[in-house]
Amino acid sequence: MRKLLGLMFLCMMVFSYASARQFYFPKTAITDSIELSKAMPILAGKVIASYKPGDDQKTYLNNLFRLQILAGRYRDANSTIVSLRSISKDSDPQFPELLYIQHELFRTVY
Repeated sequence: MRKLLGLMFLCMMVFSYASARQFYFPKTAITDSIELSKAMPILAGKVIASYKPGDDQKTYLNNLFRLQILAGRYRDANSTIVSLRSISKDSDPQFPELLYIQHELFRTVY
């Protein structure tokens, strides 16, 4: 339950950076965890479809891979993580291959 609420919070944070477009979210998903687990991937997919890159490519890719995980698009998320690592080499040159590894491990466990 906490995991789903955390993912919902993450999605809401992305909304603040996304355009002012509104997306449908069923009221029942707020109180019903089963409905929430069904609604979040759909909502994330809609956000991905309208989410456009801005000036900061690193922030865009960081948000995108999290939305892709939420939407269940794990292969896309892994590809985005690889891209994010390649542009992050300048800021963390010592261990760039370890950046975002926790998200890849999470995907393999679940």
